Order: sequence, then structure tokens, then C-alpha cells
Amino acid sequence: METNTLTTAQTSRSQHPIRSINLIDGIFTPEEAKEVLTNLYNSKINFHNMKNFSHQERYGSPHNASMARIQSLRISLQKVLDAIREAEKSNQMIKINSAVELGFIGELQ
Repeated sequence: METNTLTTAQTSRSQHPIRSINLIDGIFTPEEAKEVLTNLYNSKINFHNMKNFSHQERYGSPHNASMARIQSLRISLQKVLDAIREAEKSNQMIKINSAVELGFIGELQ
């Protein structure tokens, strides 16, 4: 069960609206949770791998921010997988809530 909702709120720093979109909202078996979250993390890791590859091709050096983000994502994914293994061992379902928040921070340069 997943739902997608959109809400708008004001930030305290600016008058630009923040849009919050409910990405994941459901109860999953450990196997389903593992599939959903692993796919999400792998997509983000692949995005940064491609960004890094492109930067290396153009500039001959790694994209440091992407390399750091890949490492951070891998660590976070491992923590998620550890938690899912705990749920499997104790025969528990997993509730996942995840939102994407979009805010406007300035004009393109």
C-alpha cells in the first residue's frame, strides 16, 4: 500500500513554498521492504556513479561530492539491511514512511 500526497508549507528562511511528496507509505514484509529500499538506494548510488563518471571524462578527476555521497549511501543501506534482518529474525512486518521535500533555493546560473 503506497500513497502519493502533495502538501505545501512555508519555510521559515524564505517565502518559497516547500512541497512535500509522500514517496513511500506502507507496511511491508521484510522481503518487500528489502526490495523497495535496496532499489531506491541503488538508484541513488547509480545516479552518483554516472555523475562521477561524467566528471572524470570531462575533467580527468573524480567528482568528490558524488564519491562522498556514494559512501554515505552505502553505509546507510547497510544499516537499513541490518534492521530488515532484525525484522526477519523476529518475524515482524515493517512500516516505511518516506517523503520527498522540494524547496526552491535560487535561480539557475
